[in-house]
Amino acid sequence: MFRKYALVSVALLVIGAAFMLTGCLGSKTVTIAVAMPLTGEDAEEGKSIVNAVQLAVDEVNAKGGLFGKPVQLVTKDDHGSTETAAKVAGELCDDKVAAVIGHYTSSCTLAARDIYFTRKIIMMTPSSTNPAVTDGIYPTIFRVCGRDDKQGEAAAEHVAAAWPDAKVALIHDNSSYGKDLADKFLSIFSAKTKKESVLYTHFDRSVVDFEPVVKELKEKEPTVIYFGGLFLQGAELLKAIRSAGINALFVSGDGCWNEEFIKRAGALSEGCLATFNPQPEGTSEGKAFAREYKAKFGDDPHPYSLFAYTAAKIIIAAIQKAGSKDPIAVAQVIRSQQFDTPFGPMSFDQKGDPSESPWTVWQVENGKFVTAPKPVPPPAAETPPEK
Repeated sequence: MFRKYALVSVALLVIGAAFMLTGCLGSKTVTIAVAMPLTGEDAEEGKSIVNAVQLAVDEVNAKGGLFGKPVQLVTKDDHGSTETAAKVAGELCDDKVAAVIGHYTSSCTLAARDIYFTRKIIMMTPSSTNPAVTDGIYPTIFRVCGRDDKQGEAAAEHVAAAWPDAKVALIHDNSSYGKDLADKFLSIFSAKTKKESVLYTHFDRSVVDFEPVVKELKEKEPTVIYFGGLFLQGAELLKAIRSAGINALFVSGDGCWNEEFIKRAGALSEGCLATFNPQPEGTSEGKAFAREYKAKFGDDPHPYSLFAYTAAKIIIAAIQKAGSKDPIAVAQVIRSQQFDTPFGPMSFDQKGDPSESPWTVWQVENGKFVTAPKPVPPPAAETPPEK
C-alpha cells in the first residue's frame, strides 16, 4: 500500500516539474470541458451530463468565477466511438483545458485516458465503471462513480443468496464495460454457489436481432439471465426473451438503471433487477440540484447527471484550493482532501476512485425502480428420518 502511494507521489512530482518547465500555464482563464456522446443512441445521456456541468459552472460564475474570470465550458461530441474519443482527447489537450469531465462509456474513457495522462490534463469520469479506468498509476485520472468489480459482486451476492440453485445465463454487449461486469458476476456467483453458468455469450452494441441468443436461451432453460450492457439493448433483449416464453429473472447493471429501460420494456420490466448507487438522489443538496435542473432544462436529471455535477464541483473546489489550474497541483488537492458533495463527504483513494462507492440492488415495481428486498435464502431441504 505504501509503495503505491509513494509511486503516485513521485509520478505527480515528476509530471509537475515537467509541466512547469514547459511554461504551459497560460492565462488564468479556467476552461472545463465535457466530452460525451452528443449524437447517437447515448446522446440524451451525454446531453444530461453537459447540462449538469453547466449548472455547476453557472453557480461558480454567479459568485465571480475563478481568479476573477468566468469559468468557460466547452463540449465535445465523442459519438460514443473509441476512435472519436481519442481524437477528441487530443483536441482538448491541444486547447489546454484545465480539466475534462468524461467520457460516458468505459470503452471511450479507456481510449482517451492515456492521452489525457500523457498530456497532463485532469480527467474525471462521472459514469465509466470499468476497473481498468483507474487501475495503474495515473495521477491525473479520477472517477466519481463506483467500479464494476464491486457492482458485479453486489448483484452476484444478491442472486446467490436468494436463488443459490439458479441456472444462470450470462450475456454481454462485447464492450469493456459489459464483459467485465458479466465476468465479475459469474466469478462471484460461482464462488458462492459452486455452480457454473449454463450459457455465456455476447453480441455487439449494434445488434438489433436477438433471435440467435434467444434460441440458445430456450435450449439452456436458465432461471436467471444476467445482462452486461446498456438500457436500449437491454429493453429490446428483454422483450425478445419474453416473446419467446422465457420467464427467467432478468438482472443487469447500472447501464439498465434508467427510466428509458422501463418505458421501452413496459410491463415486461416488472420484477427485473439492476444495480446502482443506493442514494441516487443524493443528500438535500442533490435534491436541490434536481429541482434546479428541471427548472432550467424542463426535464428530470438522468442517472449520471448528479455524478457529473459532483465531478464539476470537486474540480472547481480543487482549483480554488490549489490557487492554480496547474493539473498536478489540482490533482494533489483532489487526492489529499475530502469534499462536501451532493452524495455526502467524498475523498479519493490512491487509484483515483472514491474511497467509498457502494452499490445496491434495485427492482422494478409498479413502473419504478425501488430498493430490492433483502434476499431471503430458500429453506433448507428437510433430512428424511432414518429408518
